[in-house]
Amino acid sequence: MRSTIFAAAVLAMSTGVLAAQTVESRTEAQARMDAAMQTAISAGVPTSLLESKIAEGRAKGVAEARIAAAVEQRAQVLARVQAALQTRGAQHAERSAPPAQSRGQDARVKAVTAGELTAAADAFEKGVDLDALARISAEAGPQRAAALTVLADLVAQGRTPEHALVTVQAALSRGGNALAGLSAGGTGASASANAAASAGTSAAASGASVGAGARAGAGADVRIPRLGGGGY
Repeated sequence: MRSTIFAAAVLAMSTGVLAAQTVESRTEAQARMDAAMQTAISAGVPTSLLESKIAEGRAKGVAEARIAAAVEQRAQVLARVQAALQTRGAQHAERSAPPAQSRGQDARVKAVTAGELTAAADAFEKGVDLDALARISAEAGPQRAAALTVLADLVAQGRTPEHALVTVQAALSRGGNALAGLSAGGTGASASANAAASAGTSAAASGASVGAGARAGAGADVRIPRLGGGGY
């Protein structure tokens, strides 16, 4: 009888300790996610892009600590890509445009939508370097989201980032439906390009730039198909 009571007491104590540790772990994870949100806001990145990452992890039953790690990583990637698209993209635009157009070209490069930023971040996580992303961003114009998405798709399908960049640039120079029809042994790139083009058009119509999305919280939550990365 005494052994049974003792075992029950030990079990109760263990359960209480475990519960306390779980609460502490969740609190710590939430603090990390809140800090990542602040990083995004400081970088001009829409917090909606991280909120969707949190929602994805919780819907999949992922541990809070793992969600926090994925959100921290994604926030850092988004911030780096956002800065590259603005600064390096503007530099590429100024070098490629006539002097009279450079100022307007610079303004166009800086108006990065949430959908375009997501596509660029996905491409970066797949191995495309920041300078290549900035070049495509400067050259693609209204097809920027589709171009960035296809770039990431081609790398995911096994192309080297350098080869994928040249392929996308060639499609952009041909114009028409060359980009949407671009595929490397399958329809993935083409389907993603069409979806991204639609997202980019919607973003342009609503004027949802990254800067505006950051100020409005989740106001510029424009999504294109996820290409992986960021971790779950």
